[in-house]
Amino acid sequence: MRPLLLALLMLFGSLAGCLSNSETSAPATEETTETTTVIDSNTPADTANRADVNEPETTSETETPVIASPLRVATFNLANFGPSKSSKDDKVAGYVEVINDYDLVAVQEITDKSENAPDVLLKALKAEDRDWDLVLSRRTGVDPTDRNYQEQYGFFYRSSVVQPIEEGKLFLDPNDAFVREPHATPFKTVEEDLTFVLMTIHTSPTFALPEVQALAEAYLWATSEWSWEDDIIILGDFNAACSYVQPDDLVGADITNSSFTWVVPDNADTNVATSSACAYDRVVLDAGAASHYNGSWGIDQRESIANISDHFPVWFDLERTDDTDIPTVIKAARPYAGWAGPTTGMNPIPVIVMLAAAAMMLLLQPETNLKQQHIEDNEEVE
Repeated sequence: MRPLLLALLMLFGSLAGCLSNSETSAPATEETTETTTVIDSNTPADTANRADVNEPETTSETETPVIASPLRVATFNLANFGPSKSSKDDKVAGYVEVINDYDLVAVQEITDKSENAPDVLLKALKAEDRDWDLVLSRRTGVDPTDRNYQEQYGFFYRSSVVQPIEEGKLFLDPNDAFVREPHATPFKTVEEDLTFVLMTIHTSPTFALPEVQALAEAYLWATSEWSWEDDIIILGDFNAACSYVQPDDLVGADITNSSFTWVVPDNADTNVATSSACAYDRVVLDAGAASHYNGSWGIDQRESIANISDHFPVWFDLERTDDTDIPTVIKAARPYAGWAGPTTGMNPIPVIVMLAAAAMMLLLQPETNLKQQHIEDNEEVE
């Protein structure tokens, strides 16, 4: 037993030493040596470095730079996406078919209080492409008077193309201007340098006009929250059309001044119902974001959408070039249910703790045996 105890203690000591060395050892540095070219004094200076005239002339081929395809962003009101829809395979498959055509999709009307529905959709997307991931907002309706209308926003993103720079936030809404506060998250393309803040909103139809007007306040909050970013995009279900908001209602509003570009015009139709043509769903770019907008946009009016939503998705393209300096921040994407996180190698701490516990048990074992023997001896005497 003593040799076993000694071996355990030695192993414990070596593991602890390795851990200490790994934390304190400095990386090795490579030495660089300078080379000097010596020219024979008998060699003419003008021919010392001249290539032999008989050697074939070499030509270098200039590689054609690869131009990145535009980033395709969309907004899609999922229309009461909760336990009922998420439990139906055909509904989930319909959402997957639509979302899978884009790189980044802002979604509204996630109504499941248990928050299982977005995970179901994300898992279905990952079955098509493992790169899909999700940033999910907290439930909206911070003010007590708004809690009967709570929803969640989501940003589904293809992680091989674009990723969140840091955790998203709900607008603080100090004046209670929104029933469902906007949610914003900064993003960055993976292989290029395009960065931007994406803010999504689902206005209350009853208060659509004042809420759309209040988007200017939410915009100023975003510029303060991410002061290093000058490209901000607001998109979602504005309800800014038909009986809720007329074009003349927004004349003179800060959110419609010349510094903003409204991608979707007033005469567009994002309403699935054929009874009326309404531009409910909108995309608004500030001057910085507009400089990357290439003018390409559209409304996804495939027939199958009528089976899953009362809104058509709206999409637009951004060129992937930018020069924003990003501060040190942490990516905080929401993983799908059951994901255990990345594997970074074995952690030696649990092993050391287990070995220490085993050593303590062995140290106490002789004393325990002596006590047991003493008890048995007393029983024999009695």
